[in-house]
Amino acid sequence: MTGWQIVPVGGLIEVKEFFRLIANKRFPMTTWIRSKEKLDYIQEPDLFHDVFGHAPMLTNKPFCGFMEAVGKLAVKHEDSKTISGMLDRLWWFTVEFGLVKEGNEVKIFGGGILSSKNEVAHSLSNKPQRKDFNPNVVMGTPFRIDRLQDVFFVVDSFEELFSSIENLGVMEAKVK
Repeated sequence: MTGWQIVPVGGLIEVKEFFRLIANKRFPMTTWIRSKEKLDYIQEPDLFHDVFGHAPMLTNKPFCGFMEAVGKLAVKHEDSKTISGMLDRLWWFTVEFGLVKEGNEVKIFGGGILSSKNEVAHSLSNKPQRKDFNPNVVMGTPFRIDRLQDVFFVVDSFEELFSSIENLGVMEAKVK
C-alpha cells in the first residue's frame, strides 16, 4: 500500500543500520517474542511490539513519508551526535510514543504505547503531561526507556506530522 517492506532482524540492530533501512522504506522487524510475564512493558522491541505496534502504521502514507524522511535525515547526519540525538527524540515521541487527535478524542499511534498495556492506560490517563506537537520542542525533550513516559506529544494529524519535516531544515541550519 505504501511501498514499504518488512525486513526480519534477530533483535536490536545498530542505530545507523536501523535508519539506513528506514531511509529505504524497509522496516526492521525482530523475530523474537517476549515472555507473557513481560507483556506489561519491555525496554527492547520484540515481534509483539513490531507486529501490533508498528506494522498497522505501515499502511498510512503520510506517516510512512514521515518515517522515511526522518530516516534520510538520520543517514545524512549519522556522524553528528547533536543531530542524531535530536532525531532519536523525534522518533521516540512520534513513532514510538505518539498520540494523535481524531475529532475530540486523543488516540494512540506510537508502537511503544500500543505494545504495552500499562503504557496504553497511562498515556490516555490524566497522569502524564500532554503537549501539542512542536518538532523543535520534541527534539529538545529528554526521555527514559526504563519506565512509563512522563510526557506525550499530540499531533493534529498525520499530515501535520509529515509536513513538520519541511521545517527540520531550519534545525539543521541552527546546529551548524
